[in-house]
Amino acid sequence: MNPSSRRTFLATVGVSALAGCSALRGSGSDSDAPPDYLSGHVVSLADGVELPDVNGVDEQDDPADADIVLFPAKEASEDDAAQALAIGTPVVFVGDGAPLQSQRTCAATGKRYGLPGDGWGSGELVSAIVPADGRLDTQRFMNIELPDDVPWAINEILTGHPPDSDVSVNGISRAGSATELGRTRIRGRTQVGAFDRWKRATAVPDGSPTHAVVDTVATIESGREVAGHDIEAGYHADRVKVVSEFGEELESTVPDTGETDSLTISETERPKRGSVTHSFEPRTDDALKSFTVATRSRIHLDSFSYPFDVHQNVRFNWRKPGLFHDETWTQHTPGRSLWDRGK
Repeated sequence: MNPSSRRTFLATVGVSALAGCSALRGSGSDSDAPPDYLSGHVVSLADGVELPDVNGVDEQDDPADADIVLFPAKEASEDDAAQALAIGTPVVFVGDGAPLQSQRTCAATGKRYGLPGDGWGSGELVSAIVPADGRLDTQRFMNIELPDDVPWAINEILTGHPPDSDVSVNGISRAGSATELGRTRIRGRTQVGAFDRWKRATAVPDGSPTHAVVDTVATIESGREVAGHDIEAGYHADRVKVVSEFGEELESTVPDTGETDSLTISETERPKRGSVTHSFEPRTDDALKSFTVATRSRIHLDSFSYPFDVHQNVRFNWRKPGLFHDETWTQHTPGRSLWDRGK
């Protein structure tokens, strides 16, 4: 398969719609050998980027011959990164300042793009930009270690997409004339589990009425190995809470308060203030191990202009039952997600 065909295939199966049938990757194997995350992937490494000692890495100097190209965040050339994106090759920045470099590169391309947040922490050392249908989608990784977790992140970038949700959001449809603003992702792990959060925004800028639709898909996992790291035993998935502030009038939101076969759902909204909170808790043994939720909200807009933003915090909670009291662990993914057009 030639490089262009490989990238087209990967873009189709790995970074497409906010729907799919894959689960979170990174679960451990029965052997002591580390997972071969780079198998089948062709990688281009700029000077200053290191990979751990892994076998069988297929490296190419020319980004045109690779599935993905990695740059050091502090020394990256925006021109080199933009050239790789222009030919359809995903770009990854590695090291301190990776999210900032990703944001600057997106803005310099002139394309539509989305960002998962306008702030970041010290553990966010990998940030990716993935070309898709004339726009740029972004992925950011939290709580990872360099260089050991880089192969896992590469595989996630090229193959990861949200699994099917345990919750239906079909109560709100997207207009066929809607403009795809972009898709963003935050992926990471904690000492007790793993989490994955995707957002997608579409807008009808000249519709009657003008409006936007925002989707969130979130997965929580417990009791598994992630990226070669052991997860502390005894914790189970306890709750996922999606807290959203849109800054505009909330026309409608799903899901409503109720139950599915595996989850209990509570929903509280303040339409005039443009805010809504969805909370999801497991009802079955399988859901205590892992579950995926989704929300969809339609926002009324007096007019549309870039940047379009959403303030949202998806909170992932784990619980470890105890004799006298339970132990809990919470991972926040807060911030102002925004979608913009480069200059």
